[in-house]
Amino acid sequence: MEDDDFDLKIKHDFITESLEMLSWVEDQFLIFEQNPGNSKVVDEIFRMAHTVKGSAMTCGFMRLGEFAHVMETLLVKIREGRHEPDSDTVDVLLRANDTLRQYIELLRKDFEAVLDTESMKEDLQYFIGPELASMHAAPAIAFGFFDDDEADPSTAPIATPALEVATHSSGTLESFQTTPLDEISYLTLKAYLGLSEDSSQAGVEKCLRTLEKALASLTLVRGRI
Repeated sequence: MEDDDFDLKIKHDFITESLEMLSWVEDQFLIFEQNPGNSKVVDEIFRMAHTVKGSAMTCGFMRLGEFAHVMETLLVKIREGRHEPDSDTVDVLLRANDTLRQYIELLRKDFEAVLDTESMKEDLQYFIGPELASMHAAPAIAFGFFDDDEADPSTAPIATPALEVATHSSGTLESFQTTPLDEISYLTLKAYLGLSEDSSQAGVEKCLRTLEKALASLTLVRGRI
């Protein structure tokens, strides 16, 4: 598959799957409005923001990924008990979710589209406070967005090695060449798999070895649930 065709497929997949996630998470927001202290619901909304952030950046939609990261940062504060959500917090997250959908809908029509999210980011930042968030500050979720299993608070995340792959001619993957395995979304993994189509033999073998480690790590995590 040609690089351009592969990149287009990844972008189309991202848009389709992200809109499905946003539709699903709307029900979680309805629960969140009634009970902002529901930690399970907060976890599900966080998973959505975390997945959109990583997948958007994998596809080259950097500004969308940066916006999702700001939303994710506020959700991290809530999950860690450093911010008690009230009606104003719920409102700003609802508006942020609407902004995500609006941005992705624009990208569905034009991959080069840019939505002005500065005002919305400032509203989110008001609740986040002065702390400076790292792009890898958010704790990773071990499984996919639609995992129904409840997390065991007594189980600490398993440390996993960074995924290092041969440089790809497409710039959309450059920022994810050392992504921790526990932060790799489904779309990110698909992007990495595409590297084997035109990489050197050494690069392909390295990619395969890393994927074997990933599968071993996921199997170990699954066995702990």
